[in-house]
Amino acid sequence: MPVSNTHVEYDKALDKWELTRNAASGMSVKESRKYIPRRSHEDDNQHTIRLEKAIYTNYTGRTLSGLKGAIFRLEPRIELPDDLEFMRENADGAGQPLVQVAKYATDEVMLTGRFGMLADYPMVDEGMTAEQIARMELQPHIATYTAESMINWHVHTRNGKRMLGMLVLKEQAQVHYDEFMWDYVDQYRVLRMNENYIYTQQIYDQDGDPITPEVVIRDAAGQPFSYIPFYFAGSNNNLPSIDEPVLYDIARVNIGHFRNSADHE
Repeated sequence: MPVSNTHVEYDKALDKWELTRNAASGMSVKESRKYIPRRSHEDDNQHTIRLEKAIYTNYTGRTLSGLKGAIFRLEPRIELPDDLEFMRENADGAGQPLVQVAKYATDEVMLTGRFGMLADYPMVDEGMTAEQIARMELQPHIATYTAESMINWHVHTRNGKRMLGMLVLKEQAQVHYDEFMWDYVDQYRVLRMNENYIYTQQIYDQDGDPITPEVVIRDAAGQPFSYIPFYFAGSNNNLPSIDEPVLYDIARVNIGHFRNSADHE
């Protein structure tokens, strides 16, 4: 099977994620076409006018904001070792504080019931000394992934312990044409436990062809990992299996009210 193959649970959940996201975003005319079909006697222009006149009150988005405000009503207490204290202000490598990453995770869990975090570190050449690495000022970070980007996975059992054995992450890679023009293309990052139970990464292009070799990921001491440092956050538990979106039922009711407005009011 190609690297772009998706898990059966992923396929079942995709429509729910899309519905909840659309409901929380405010329901544009383009999005509303998916939930309010054109009548047999309407042309496209009449259908568009009916959708534009329909009233959509974004209860889903307001509920999301209210619940997140309640969760973060008190400032989170953060305890970090000294060498990770920088993550308080820059947790994802892009300048987002750790609390902001937590708020992002909260949004995603309520919208899709699922969020992913990869503990990552810039790759360095083998043989570099600790002093050389320190001069480069390299820092670990938390790479975040939405439910839609975690497309396939499997769990295996080793010594009676269930652990993540493989995970495929769909990412967006920049392609630069010149200084002022670029585009984004799909790529796939595969996290694996190989046959020796060592964690590796490999990247594939949008056609499913490998563009990097399978690389062993090592810790700060140069030792390979015996597990995949990827962590799931869910609405029910923190396992790889998919949980229900917290706001799905509210989103359905919200869209139902919108449909009544478009059809009857």
